[in-house]
Amino acid sequence: MDGTALKSLASPAVEYRVTGALILATGIVLGVAAVAIQKPGPAAFRFLFLAVFFGGIMYLATYQRFLRKAVTQARHLPDPVTREDPAATRRRAVRKALLLSIFEVILALLFRDAALVGGITAGGGAALLAASRWIERWEREQGVQVLREPRWRWSRQGRWGWGRGRGAMDPQDFYVVRSEGPSP
Repeated sequence: MDGTALKSLASPAVEYRVTGALILATGIVLGVAAVAIQKPGPAAFRFLFLAVFFGGIMYLATYQRFLRKAVTQARHLPDPVTREDPAATRRRAVRKALLLSIFEVILALLFRDAALVGGITAGGGAALLAASRWIERWEREQGVQVLREPRWRWSRQGRWGWGRGRGAMDPQDFYVVRSEGPSP
């Protein structure tokens, strides 16, 4: 920990699942709008291509690597720890996803290309859903529950005093505790 009081810990699987589902839905809505407004064939192709490409790239090149490092380097916490209520985690994730969705709609309007923005957005949402499933599977296999201090890391100290944070997937915010049962 960085010397500050530890916030209530939340399940990243729940957070990523809710955020991913809502972001995926936003992307799909933008894709449907693109097909309705633009030339349907090319818009649908661009949307699907970008969703698969960016979803795959985000998951394989980024999320999978960051998550594996975060959970394998997670610190063990003794019980009891203060845990955020799963309903509160879902509410927080919904607020974050709604803000991101508004931003994505604004981008689609600015770029005048809902297929482009929708495809990238849908791919990112699908990648978060895959990340959520990966965490849940890892928890079952290890017999632990992964918890995360809900924060966003803009930067972290690297070997030479500089570095960049990994947002909501920074290993220093992850903890594991022995599982009390299925994750929420």
